[in-house]
Amino acid sequence: MKDELDKTLSEERLRFVGKQMEQDILSGEEVILKEVDRVWLKESLEAAGVDLGVIKESGGAEHQAARLVEALGVERTLELVTKTVKEIVELDGGSVYQKESGEPEGYDLEGFVRDFVGSQLSEEQFSFAKDKFKSIWKANTVYRIEAVMSGMNRVMFMAGAADEEDGRARQESESVLHRLRERVLRGMERKNSVISGNVKRYEQTGDTEKDADYRRKIKHIPRGGMEIMMKNLSAIKKTEETEV
Repeated sequence: MKDELDKTLSEERLRFVGKQMEQDILSGEEVILKEVDRVWLKESLEAAGVDLGVIKESGGAEHQAARLVEALGVERTLELVTKTVKEIVELDGGSVYQKESGEPEGYDLEGFVRDFVGSQLSEEQFSFAKDKFKSIWKANTVYRIEAVMSGMNRVMFMAGAADEEDGRARQESESVLHRLRERVLRGMERKNSVISGNVKRYEQTGDTEKDADYRRKIKHIPRGGMEIMMKNLSAIKKTEETEV
């Protein structure tokens, strides 16, 4: 009973933290994961045997996905990503097919996520290329997988900071701006939220129009996605204890 209560409290705490992070990103706050929450998450993950040391600042989405697997292990990654993608596609703006058209033939979201991520593990590097999938829902699911794995990697990167100063520096880093903040902002924009001109945006070239066009191609995290991602990160401890 106590373990179940602790699990529920942990999930609710990080769900609230995730909601607040979305608001802070939208407001352009420099610190989006408060120090007390960063330390709590770091200790929780490390107690579960997660190796935060392998999560580095550099690397694109494919590299970040590979490091996520290295930090969590294969089975926990499959479970975490499958559960998170499944919940995110239920959000407004998260669906991988047109609801009014009905469920596509052969639709098996959980099976596809596990098969796709599992197949990448046999390769030397992850690839999120969507063009090989004729089914639109499969291509869109790969889109969701990329955003989830990259976004979670950046959350764990922030959590793994050595101290408050390092934590702040990581949250202000270019990689967090590109791979986490911008994903959340794009999700907000897709639901017609107005982004203040004071909010720092990712710039690839320095050309206003080209950078805006590039940002439109960034795989977004739908509104509410941070709550789900943070909640599911809190469940990693329970998974590890079960394995032990």
